[in-house]
Amino acid sequence: MVPSIIYDHTNSYNAQFKSSYVDIPELTGQALYEMIDYNNRLDEETYIMPILYQTAKKVYDAQQIALQNGESLIVYETFRPRDVQLLVNEALADLAESNDVVKAGITKEPWSMTWFINTNVSNHQRGVAIDLSLVRVDELSERIVGDYHVPKVLDYTPYEMQTPLHELSINSAMFTKPIASKDQEGWKKMEVSSAVTEPALRLQEYMTEAGFTPLASEWWHFNDVDALNSIGEKAGTGKFRITQSLNRPPKWEEVRTITTE
Repeated sequence: MVPSIIYDHTNSYNAQFKSSYVDIPELTGQALYEMIDYNNRLDEETYIMPILYQTAKKVYDAQQIALQNGESLIVYETFRPRDVQLLVNEALADLAESNDVVKAGITKEPWSMTWFINTNVSNHQRGVAIDLSLVRVDELSERIVGDYHVPKVLDYTPYEMQTPLHELSINSAMFTKPIASKDQEGWKKMEVSSAVTEPALRLQEYMTEAGFTPLASEWWHFNDVDALNSIGEKAGTGKFRITQSLNRPPKWEEVRTITTE
């Protein structure tokens, strides 16, 4: 975890999943899986936000860019277990069968349901995806973590985005049409949806400058395609749960040794 980032794992206590602003039975408001544990590094209970190490470095870089602009990332989800992914998929499909508005919101051309919840193994299961938003920092202080002084956001104001997080429909699309999620260059030529807000564009700027690739259908979702390419067939499938946060406070001598080797 990056100490200056705000973390709010809503799926562990109050899932925000909706579609065309309609509650999804068995999902909306539910605690889908537990992701909280004592964090020895920070000496407090925190949400567990697993992501590949090389991807975590990019998250850190994006946060430094945001802080320079008086803003901060707020992270809602990284790793998502495969069984939870399937639960979301099934619940959304069932709702779409009985609600024409919901069905239209996830199938209107050129979109399809898989753009809003992957039916296969997703990048959340592989540890290279992150769901997040952006806030304005109102008060910034410092805290001590191990041998280091690090920034700590004490107060902040969320920005209004085009939709709430995890609104699974075309209303949340960043671009006017799909583009392959692994295309690291093509998205730059895509037409941005007229509904996208300025804060969402800044979020995209921070994340892409740090090396992430945006997802066409969700303004909050970014992928680390470099990491995905590097792990190749070794990519995980998410058929497990993570219940512990294993870490310790950083010591200057240890970090100095690692960075100079």
